[in-house]
Amino acid sequence: MALTKVTYSMIQGGVVSVTDFGAVDDNTTDNTDAITAAAAHLQAQGGGVLLFPFIDTGIYRMTPDVGTIVATFTDLDGVQVVFQGTTLKDDQIYTTGQESTAFQFTRCKNIAVNANIESELIVTGTSPTIRGLVGVQLVDNCTNFDIKLTMLGGKDGVWCTRDPATQGKARQGRVAVDCTSVLYPYAGTFSGDDVKVQINATLCGRNFFIYGVQNNWINVDSKNQQVTSLIAGSGGGAAYSEGCRDIWITFYDRNSDSGPGAPLMEMVFRDAALNFTNINVSVDVYCPASRPWDNTFRFVRTDSTAGHQVNNFTLSGRSEHSDALAVQTAHLNFSGFAGSPIIFRGFNVVDYYCTGTNTFFGADLQALEGSLALFKNVRCVTPLNVVNGSSGNPTFISCVAPYATTDTSFQTYINCQWTDPISANLTNKIWINSSRGSDIYTNLLNFVFAPGLWLVDGVGAPATVSGYAGLYVDSADGDLKVKFGDGTVKTIVTDT
Repeated sequence: MALTKVTYSMIQGGVVSVTDFGAVDDNTTDNTDAITAAAAHLQAQGGGVLLFPFIDTGIYRMTPDVGTIVATFTDLDGVQVVFQGTTLKDDQIYTTGQESTAFQFTRCKNIAVNANIESELIVTGTSPTIRGLVGVQLVDNCTNFDIKLTMLGGKDGVWCTRDPATQGKARQGRVAVDCTSVLYPYAGTFSGDDVKVQINATLCGRNFFIYGVQNNWINVDSKNQQVTSLIAGSGGGAAYSEGCRDIWITFYDRNSDSGPGAPLMEMVFRDAALNFTNINVSVDVYCPASRPWDNTFRFVRTDSTAGHQVNNFTLSGRSEHSDALAVQTAHLNFSGFAGSPIIFRGFNVVDYYCTGTNTFFGADLQALEGSLALFKNVRCVTPLNVVNGSSGNPTFISCVAPYATTDTSFQTYINCQWTDPISANLTNKIWINSSRGSDIYTNLLNFVFAPGLWLVDGVGAPATVSGYAGLYVDSADGDLKVKFGDGTVKTIVTDT
């Protein structure tokens, strides 16, 4: 992605101050019409700088009509909105489904915005309605944008959007939003490719939601998110058949103290067969006893459409849940996978640490195909649960958990440690340098290929496992023995 920093030298045309058109920063005057007139003048001159200077109190008030755009710019090459330590305050009160927009750019390039906006507090509880002010909206082929926005209240902070049937995507941008009580701090709905986003969000709805985009780098610093951040597709019916690809999400939240119990993040499948490719999620989160969220990451399908695919998904980081949680929660969860399951090709959980005695870790990979599912350096204090049907081959490397619950598919465990027995059928399992609870012969199956089969030289007599026979070198006498499922022990070779 080649981004160019937008500078004043790129702005064609002069500086247009909103005060030249009657706007007053006295924290009283309704400046809606003055701002609209100043923006129209900048549009007519072919670009330039729209300036909100600090003269009196620094607060410009406005009351836009519902459904209107206060400042709109179209087909401009070089346009900038600059707040000189000032604030634009929206006095409109919105009902469900109503919105207006402060700044809209359509088919513009070389855009720069540095703004501070206040509006109605939309997120004040766990069930906010969709309504309110849109801060900055980018529509139809906007390119090379640099948006810095501080926003209190409102529906959207920065929103990249388009009609997929007739419009092109916004692309090549930088976005930094610092939002409080905003429903959607950042949204890319089938628009917003090649974008780097920094989100600082306090008491917001979905900190981000992206539909049908690619090459996104989204870094989130969150407190008390109230809904669920989404990586999604096909939000508008079967005609919108785009998933997401090449997405990197980092999500930090170690300060939340209240919330609705919704998932922290989701990948959502709906309306049409979707492909999600190269999705990378890294977390550093803590969930206290008050339970701000119930899943760290969840895959959810909301329809019965067949053909959904995930190609190369990686989860890493740490997710810590308070041991005082009264209800069971999930670090990784799956919902709506009955019927035609989603196809996974390349599912990776790497360098992942999770805690919480009332939590679980579940991977419902019922249609795992192609590349292996890899679980590497995963440490859990609760069960590591992998259900993958009969088509997959999960590999566990250097994983630590109290126990694992798995199905009968072929699986490999390398340098793993379980402190309690595996709750699964042992058929078609390979164990290399791994240990399990005493019921499953902690040391008997520790072997390496060097080449050949090598057993630990001397172990205590293992417990009996009905239906299985195990080889071991007895530390009591050094003999190679086999113990059968009925408890019978036979010596194969004596140590003489």
